[in-house]
Amino acid sequence: MDKRAIGVFDSGVGGLSCVPALKNALPNEQIIFYGDSARAPYGLRSESEIKQFALEDAKLLIDKGCKALSIACNTISCVALDELCSAFPDVPVVGIVEPAAEKLAELYRDENIALIATDATVKNGAYERALKKYGHCGRLFARACGNFVSPIEQGKTGPEFDTVIKESIGPLFEESGAKVLALGCTHFPFIAENLKRLYPDIALFNPADALAQKTKEILKARDMLSDEKAAEDIYLCSSQSDTFARFVSRIK
Repeated sequence: MDKRAIGVFDSGVGGLSCVPALKNALPNEQIIFYGDSARAPYGLRSESEIKQFALEDAKLLIDKGCKALSIACNTISCVALDELCSAFPDVPVVGIVEPAAEKLAELYRDENIALIATDATVKNGAYERALKKYGHCGRLFARACGNFVSPIEQGKTGPEFDTVIKESIGPLFEESGAKVLALGCTHFPFIAENLKRLYPDIALFNPADALAQKTKEILKARDMLSDEKAAEDIYLCSSQSDTFARFVSRIK
């Protein structure tokens, strides 16, 4: 048994949307969360920047004694997972895209899937590759919605944000015929109410549970689960603000 914390990180507050699922799946684990809001959004950055920032984020958590890393960021998982695994070979590193795609393929094997994500995630094509790997037979219709991230970071997602969503997503569902919308950025569960209001007949897929279950599976296989909670969770942000504190309060 290993009572050290699990490090969870994202380019900003979005990764907080994964914390409840991780806490539910792993109730005895301490979580240290780090959100790099000062440099968000990563999805509009170059791949070299994303890789460098991800390595810095991971090192910060490992230096705090974390036993494993759970990447609550689709962009980092797409672009920098291999670099993180190579840089920290003794630390289990769990990305969000593979477990998300595996679950999507299981639930919607023969159906078309709509995906909204950051520009970097859509451009990378990781979801298309992973869905094919897990036997998905439908089509994926992806839309880059990186312009959602900053308003979410700033907490500006009231009903007036609906217009931005409609303009960005456009006729995605008419084009695809999809009945499910995969939230391919961990910021996007924080606009779930907007999406439900605009598209009440569309199922929303949040990858958080898939990430949590994969993290649990890997730690169990390595005999690294804790048998009791050793300490309280810790929430860190590179740009301390009232907004970050409000997001933390929403998921506690």
